[in-house]
Amino acid sequence: MTTPRLPPPQQRGFTLIELCLATAMGALLLAALVHVARLATESKAELSGASEQRTEAAFVMQRLRAAADAATVSTLYPAADGDTGLWLAPTRFCINQLKALVETTSGDTSCSQGEVIAERVERLTVSLPDTQSALDAPMVLMSVSLSRADGADSMALTQAIRMKGLLE
Repeated sequence: MTTPRLPPPQQRGFTLIELCLATAMGALLLAALVHVARLATESKAELSGASEQRTEAAFVMQRLRAAADAATVSTLYPAADGDTGLWLAPTRFCINQLKALVETTSGDTSCSQGEVIAERVERLTVSLPDTQSALDAPMVLMSVSLSRADGADSMALTQAIRMKGLLE
């Protein structure tokens, strides 16, 4: 009697080449997803930094406006950059050595006391509008420039603020 012939065994699973191709395609897909996720994270950080910078600049302007409302304007001699001088007396705003904006009193000429209200302040200026003289002055221009923690672009904000006090 002859032995019946069995059909050849059927191949099961994947070949090594198929596994390598599937792994390579998966790696490319994963690399693309990681790139997209990194871009989304960077974009979110950029927007967050810009939003924080705008909020901080608006807060500084709010504090300057409040000080102007409470000020007794006696003299509007030009103030040095980074200092409001006597323009907002009895309050004074100045930039210290650490590039922080400090709210202090008019008597603190060293800018070493008081409360830090903003960090990374590049510039603070207080001046009269171009069309106004010191005798006209119930309005001043206040400008503050802040840099971001990540070293990206700086932001400048300028406002015309009406002084409530009377010139003496």
